[in-house]
Amino acid sequence: MGASSAAQPAYTYDLADRITQVTYPSGRIVQYGRKTKGRVNLVQTKASASVGSWTVLADNFAYEPFAAMKTVRFGNGLSAANDWGNDGRLASHRLRVLRPRHTDQTDWDLRQMAVAKLPQRPQAHRGLRRSQRRLPSSSAHGQCSTRRTG
Repeated sequence: MGASSAAQPAYTYDLADRITQVTYPSGRIVQYGRKTKGRVNLVQTKASASVGSWTVLADNFAYEPFAAMKTVRFGNGLSAANDWGNDGRLASHRLRVLRPRHTDQTDWDLRQMAVAKLPQRPQAHRGLRRSQRRLPSSSAHGQCSTRRTG
């Protein structure tokens, strides 16, 4: 019987032993940029080492003093913002549409359709079975918010 081994990603680390790059068996490379405190401030990718330009997946990270992520801008034109309670738990999460980075109308239409499915405001689901829960079918504002209650 022959032994088989699954292909493994290759990791690159900085001097502080933090991951800076992952190369997947397909050849795709994901790179993590960090600020002086070691917090991620950029995530970018490219299909292979032979491709010249990088595609930004996320940037403009902002953090709370205790290291929790406060805001991030995604490469698809969305941004996320988190609010943290005094107990250190996530109190709310907001997702909103920014102007598109790409001029390809097809990409923008897909983002518009995805955002239209997001709930307009938080829904209280306590005491409901999963089959009884329903969300609004569209959102006029292109925003999604969730808030922790209790």
